[in-house]
Amino acid sequence: MIKGLVLYDYDGTLVDERDEIYEPTVKTKKAISLLQDKGYLCVLATGRALSYIPQEARNLSLDGYVTCNGAYATIHGKEIHKVIFDEAELRKLIEYTMKEDVNFILEGNSFCYVQDMEDREYLHFIENFKIPLDNFVQYKDLKQVKDKISKITLICKDKNHLEEAIKRLENHYQICRHRNCNSFDLGYKQVHKGVGAKAIMDYYHIDYKNTYAFGDGDNDVELLRDVRHGIAMRKHDPKLDAVCCMVTGTVKEEGIYEALKKLEVI
Repeated sequence: MIKGLVLYDYDGTLVDERDEIYEPTVKTKKAISLLQDKGYLCVLATGRALSYIPQEARNLSLDGYVTCNGAYATIHGKEIHKVIFDEAELRKLIEYTMKEDVNFILEGNSFCYVQDMEDREYLHFIENFKIPLDNFVQYKDLKQVKDKISKITLICKDKNHLEEAIKRLENHYQICRHRNCNSFDLGYKQVHKGVGAKAIMDYYHIDYKNTYAFGDGDNDVELLRDVRHGIAMRKHDPKLDAVCCMVTGTVKEEGIYEALKKLEVI
């Protein structure tokens, strides 16, 4: 029987490149194991696509994934929720990137398709978040990506280029900036991590009072808002202050484990 649901952002929550922590801590792993023993589903909720979930996250033996900022959700390999860009929308966005000289990554469950794989800012983005490149391939044409893309990463040349792109697109799409990079996630306006979380809650009829989420970034606002217990890591985007029920420590300070102990969940 499923008792509840606990969702975890990845970058800045399970790991933190700012403190050079690239693998979940022993205490975090212990907390996840204890929760699963109690009947909680433990789910990664990330902006990353399923195609580049790091091995360190897969090694946690989580029950499922909410990926692409809520556009896709799966539990024990079963697809629960999926949103993809239609062909006309993709064509329009690709035409925009070509006109404005913006690099892109079209993100799907099996592969990510990159317009310019030698671009300096793209390589910085990959290095900054220690992204595994096994499933990154060269973009060729729309036929190659039809019915496969749930999220797009746009990569700009510098800060001014970034601000121009965001200003142009933010009224029409969900925008999530990347820390320390001239890039951002782009998805449908109505799609966010909270949508993926709710799809799992509804599918398994999970009691709202037993739902928890941990996050640190601006793409975690709806995730923390849409569960009963939204917990922000100490290093978090100010937007989370309005939606979280508590602030815990950093990854280095074992924030996840300590919050769950304080809430008497483990």
